[in-house]
Amino acid sequence: MQKTKKQILSEIDDILKDRQDKSKQLAKQNKDLAYSKTDAYKYVCLCHDLIYKLGISKAKKENTKSLELELEKNKKLLVEELKKVDLKIQDLKVVPSCSECNDTGFVKNKMCKCYKKLLNEKLLENSGLSKSKLPSFKSVNFEVFNNNVLDNVKKLYSFAENYTNKENPEKTFVTICGKVGVGKTYLTECMLNEYIKQNKFVQFITSFELNNIFLNYHLANIENKKEILDYILNCDVLVIDDLGTENILKNVTVEYLYLIISERQRNKKITIITTNLNPNEISEKYDERIFSRLCDKQNCYLFNFEGSDLRLKK
Repeated sequence: MQKTKKQILSEIDDILKDRQDKSKQLAKQNKDLAYSKTDAYKYVCLCHDLIYKLGISKAKKENTKSLELELEKNKKLLVEELKKVDLKIQDLKVVPSCSECNDTGFVKNKMCKCYKKLLNEKLLENSGLSKSKLPSFKSVNFEVFNNNVLDNVKKLYSFAENYTNKENPEKTFVTICGKVGVGKTYLTECMLNEYIKQNKFVQFITSFELNNIFLNYHLANIENKKEILDYILNCDVLVIDDLGTENILKNVTVEYLYLIISERQRNKKITIITTNLNPNEISEKYDERIFSRLCDKQNCYLFNFEGSDLRLKK
């Protein structure tokens, strides 16, 4: 079962809390070792006392040279004591994994880069994609495409990159038609990569997998139904890959596909469809309601990804 965004954020909070606890525990273990085996504790206390006195003296604008010399002397003695148990002064302190946010995940109410990294990893892990790393628009090798389709392919990639960077696109549905192996899935992976960088909750699902979910939903008890479709209905970005390759199950496939499409369109959720079918074949396989939402340019952006099977060129 896929996780909700709330569950993912809760997991990240747990990871950060665990990091904080481990840092505190390590510092405590080091202190316990040092204080039980050496005279480190005595010099730590002396250093703290001197630092306090230095602060008062500086506030009174007094001469602090003798205090500073005494502090340096005690620091050196502390270092020597800690060497006896292979420790350094830094080992007695709580050292967070991330020095920028101290493992809180935020710096001045803004998401820290360590939190973004965790979130990106979790979003990708939960996306339904089996890859640990997604391709980016910058990594696309256009040399694999035939010259006669290259201009159209570049235009499609340009549109897709611009589209992913629009905060509120005019149309939230994108349908990409094309033969098997021309690169439709790769294109959607580039798009998902951009959306994950924007911390959007994404889902990638094949039409075969989606059809099985529809069947489970159809057969489930009423109290369990909402949970089954929730992440598909409410994710920020949904990719349905290879629409048309699934079997049509009576009273299931078309009915629930229409439910997903209409609800996501109504709620202005970004939905990207790839299919080996052309618009006429979509019209024949599904009903008019689905066809109008996936192929009517008033409702969506419709593209034909031209080219030959790129897998044969490898």
